[in-house]
Amino acid sequence: MEFFSTPDLIEIGGYPFPIQGYKPTREEAVEYYRGVAAQEKLDIRLYERVTDVRGTAGSFTVVTDRNEYRARNVIVSIGFFDEPNLLDVPGEDLPKVTHYYREPYPYVQQKVAVIGARNSAAKAALDCYRHGAEVTLIVRSAALSDKVKYWIKPDLANRIKEGSIRAYFSTTVQEIRSASLVLRTGGGPV
Repeated sequence: MEFFSTPDLIEIGGYPFPIQGYKPTREEAVEYYRGVAAQEKLDIRLYERVTDVRGTAGSFTVVTDRNEYRARNVIVSIGFFDEPNLLDVPGEDLPKVTHYYREPYPYVQQKVAVIGARNSAAKAALDCYRHGAEVTLIVRSAALSDKVKYWIKPDLANRIKEGSIRAYFSTTVQEIRSASLVLRTGGGPV
């Protein structure tokens, strides 16, 4: 994963975020934030799910699945990767289906369907394509989302136009089978 922001926009605590490229990768960010946390001696509790937050400014109780903690301030930073958008179709629970894209290597020389048309789907489709996968993009809307970052969208649109990535627009997944998908298109099932 590559961040959409430049390092200066995601620096914290006055610590510079030096990287080799233009935009930091997930690994660079994790290492940067780990280093800032170590330098600041932050008390971080990993792998605890927050179940409740009570109190007011200056006196909070944070309840997790393991313990309770007192805090003067609370920052809620949930991101949007924790809960996948499920399709609710037959076969979605097959072992070959994943709701989280990590890296392209398991998909080298494989047929891959990427469902969606926003930034994460666009990046995953391009990454898999560039690492040797045969990629099909399935998009519910009639076109790529206008919310796709300006430096990603033309790249994906050009790969679709040249036929390097196959795309089905105005299409939904009806069923996932062990070796295929059944798609619902405007022209009927595919």
